[in-house]
Amino acid sequence: MLTTNSQIVAIAKPVKNLGVAELEYEIGKVNLFKLDSLRRKRLCVTHIHIFNQQRQNL
Repeated sequence: MLTTNSQIVAIAKPVKNLGVAELEYEIGKVNLFKLDSLRRKRLCVTHIHIFNQQRQNL
């Protein structure tokens, strides 16, 4: 289960390899349905990274 502090980042690149560097799409909070919108833009999602953004006061 993801916390509300988690950040979901999908690493996607164009389906046709045109030498374009991988684009990093920041997907807000825990809404994975936005990944479907990436597919509609003809982008292939290659990796999904989940970062836990919890700050610690030292």
